[in-house]
Amino acid sequence: AVTFAAALTKARSLGVSELGLLVDLAGWVESELETVRLSRGQLDLIAKLEASELRGMVDGLTRAWNHEAILEILGRELEYSAQERSALGVLMADIDHFKKINDSYGHQTGDRVLSEASCQIRRSVRSGDAVGRYGGEEFLILLPGCDLSRLRVIADQIRTRVSQNPLAGTGGSISVTLSVGAAGAHGKGKTESRTLIEAADQALYAAKHKGRNRVEFA
Repeated sequence: AVTFAAALTKARSLGVSELGLLVDLAGWVESELETVRLSRGQLDLIAKLEASELRGMVDGLTRAWNHEAILEILGRELEYSAQERSALGVLMADIDHFKKINDSYGHQTGDRVLSEASCQIRRSVRSGDAVGRYGGEEFLILLPGCDLSRLRVIADQIRTRVSQNPLAGTGGSISVTLSVGAAGAHGKGKTESRTLIEAADQALYAAKHKGRNRVEFA
């Protein structure tokens, strides 16, 4: 937590009381997002927010960044990617047949599926990667400094881990799978957030069209 707070002092000057607040906040963030080292895009977002504002940027159910936060982080990571000519991988992951799960088992079970899927995704990515709940059952995953070959490995690792960890229910286990669309910026000029998301979303559509529980690349 001290390392975390020290990183934030580079972004703005802090008083003793505010530094203490950030040390406490660091422990909360590391617990909620289950990571020790955050990417610069995530640190940038955290540095400009008060504690109460930061809590509002985390999705309460999945404990991932919410829609607003993950998009802001994406914009910042794309700026770093362009400045440093480094790769940025983006994954759009969607829980297969989620409506059917809700209809068959109820929304409470659906919420458990979302929470567990988010947990497995966050356990599959690297420290420093950012995971956000983009929509109802969609997750947007940002992987700074991740080239195509590494992106392929992580994307399939996420898909496999979710599929191999069914949710335990009162009537037996519930199978959960993900379809994943992957896209990347290669640091050769500025890439717009919308362009990258659309590319990942089209790849996700292809994964669903080809049978689901698979990874497709833009």
